[in-house]
This record gives sequence, structure tokens and C-alpha cells, in this order.
Amino acid sequence: MKVKNIYLGTIKEGTTYYTGEKKHQGKTIVENAILIRVTKGAFVSIADYRNIFDKLRTRKYYFKNGFSLGGKSPLMTYYSYEPGSPFIDEDSLKHYPSDKKHISVKKLIKNAKKQ
Repeated sequence: MKVKNIYLGTIKEGTTYYTGEKKHQGKTIVENAILIRVTKGAFVSIADYRNIFDKLRTRKYYFKNGFSLGGKSPLMTYYSYEPGSPFIDEDSLKHYPSDKKHISVKKLIKNAKKQ
């Protein structure tokens, strides 16, 4: 997996949100979560992955159903679409620290379990 698609960020649970003003507030669930960018603005937490097959299932879900949130969707975005839904704090995002261009999902899962 390309390191440029891997981020560290804070996952929050939505408490207050305004769709017009894009003001989204929430309580912190996980800080410094390892996140994989599936597409622009859509992320999946590596903590939800158990193996490489979960990565393939997530990508299959995305390509089959498009960018949808809620229900069985593992995708998170920068805003809460309803109270209690998880979202990514955009200001907390930073690239995963690595001097390599690629990293294995297996290694990411192992690093996530250490946190």
C-alpha cells in the first residue's frame, strides 16, 4: 500500500453538526488512529481491518456502492452526517511517518494493535 494514502488522525463521534456551515463538533473516540484514504475525503480506520481481505472488501464496497455513509459502510469523512456517527477531525490529519514509499497492511495492523 502506498504510504501517501495512510494518515494519522483523530476519530470523533458527532454531537452537533450544521450541514450548511460545515460546523461539526464531536467527542473524541480515538486519537492518532491509523487511517487509510480510500478516495478524496473518505477514510477507513486500520483498526477495523483484520487482514488484507478486509481492505479488498472495503474497496469492493466503495466501487460497488459509491461514496455512501451509514448502514454497513466502513467509510468515514470530515463531517458527521447524523448524531453519533463517526467522522475524521480534518485539522488532526497528518501523513503516516515512514521513510518508505510502500508499507504492508499486515504491518499497519500490527502497529495499530501496539497503540
